[in-house]
Amino acid sequence: MDDTGWVLDEATGVAPHLLPPPLLTDQDLVPLADEWQNAVPGRDLIRKSGTSFEPFSSPWIARLVVPPLSLNERNVWAEVFLLQIGFVQRSVTILRGY
Repeated sequence: MDDTGWVLDEATGVAPHLLPPPLLTDQDLVPLADEWQNAVPGRDLIRKSGTSFEPFSSPWIARLVVPPLSLNERNVWAEVFLLQIGFVQRSVTILRGY
C-alpha cells in the first residue's frame, strides 16, 4: 500500500489497473502459445518483439471494457430506478400503516 492506502504491486510499485495484461504460463512457468496469449483482454494492444512482449502503455487506460450508455439509455434506467424507489416507499408506507 502507498501512503494514501491504495494497493500497489509489490514488484513494480504500480497500481494493479495500470499494469499490462499478465503473461499466461503453465505450471513450470513456461509461457503458453501465442493463441492463448492473444485470448487475454488487452494483449492485442501489446507488440511482440522476439520472445518477449513490450507494452507501449497500459491497455486498460485506453480501452473501454464496458461501453458507456447513451444519454437516452441513461434516462430510461434513471426513470425505471425512480419508479422502483417510489414503489418500495409506497409499500413501506402501507405496511407501516401511515
